[in-house]
Parts: sequence; C-alpha cells; structure tokens
Amino acid sequence: MSSAEDVISPDPPPAPPPAPAADVGQLFAATKGVHDLLAPLAPDLRLRVVRSVFELLGSPLSPTALDRVGGNPSGRFADACGGGERSAAVRQWMRRHGVSDEALDRHFHRDGERTAVIDSPKATRTKKEQVANAYLLQGVAALLSTGVAAFTDDEARDLCRQLGCFDSTNHSKAYKDFGNRLIGSLGDGWRLTNPGLQAAADLLKGGPG
Repeated sequence: MSSAEDVISPDPPPAPPPAPAADVGQLFAATKGVHDLLAPLAPDLRLRVVRSVFELLGSPLSPTALDRVGGNPSGRFADACGGGERSAAVRQWMRRHGVSDEALDRHFHRDGERTAVIDSPKATRTKKEQVANAYLLQGVAALLSTGVAAFTDDEARDLCRQLGCFDSTNHSKAYKDFGNRLIGSLGDGWRLTNPGLQAAADLLKGGPG
C-alpha cells in the first residue's frame, strides 16, 4: 500500500490567458448583438442565458450577484458586474429625469475613469438628428466620467464616425439644429444645458429627442 507521501497531487490547470482588450467598436457590436439576442426572452430566461455564458467563459457569477439581478433588474446588475458607484451629479440627474441604471449600462461602457458610448438608443431618419443625438450621448458620457456634461468637438466627431453618421462635408451644418440643448462652439467645446440634459434623458428612455 502506498503511503500518503507517495501520492502525487496533480498540477493545477493553467490559468486561462487574459482576454484581449476590446476597442469601442467591438464593444458596440457585441453589446448590440447580445441585446438583440436577449430582447425576445422573458427576464428570467435572460438571467439564465447570462449565467450560462459567464460559466462557459470560466467566470461564473456569484449567487449574490444573481440574486441582486433578480431582485432589482433595473438597477443593480451593473454594480454586481463591477459598474461602480455613480457620482452625486449623475445620481441627481438620474433622479430628476427618471433615468435607470439599466439604460446607462445598455448604452455606455466604463473603463477606468473613461466612459464610452457603445450603443445609440434611437434610430433616426436624418443625419442631422443622428448627429444631434450623438452629441447628447457624448455629453452624458462626459457627465458619467467627470460629473460635468462638457466635451470637445473632436470627441463628438469620433462618436459620430463610430455610429456611422459623420459627413465631413455637411457635419457643421448640424450645429444649428442643437437649439438650446447645447452651448459652446467647435473650438471651445460643448456642454449640455438643462434642456440638453432633459433631451438626453428622454433619448435614453426612448422618449422625444
């Protein structure tokens, strides 16, 4: 009979290699694809699918995280997955305009101190409307990152390129459609006004843009 000293424990399995960093375009495409797949399912089935996917990826969600999702699907899933705390300015804006955590987590991705737009919530028929919506979303991304809805024109133009609504010939013509929703200029940057913060909230909630 072999002694306990003769028993050789198997080596632990090697750790999986780190996942490659995804750029904003990849995040946009992946988020849209997952949303389209989950949208037709009932909430409980969505949770089962998400749990199964995380298990297949080798990072199963804890029961506590899943309980939080089931108990408050509109607000706590992001925190369970590392979404973090919202700033006081963001929480005030969310309460005032009825914006849910779910809406933010569907359309924005937080990476360290930077928040990026990964999905546009509203399809529009004209490029001018698409550009105006992109600038509103960039303002919200800035608010989520810094607590102030101010951003540069280059940042908004990059988002327009990502969303497929950038027209180098006519882009500046869309500025006149901002109305009272934004203040600023191409050189000085832009900032959402109170009507702009309301319009951005309505956009995220699927209301009037």
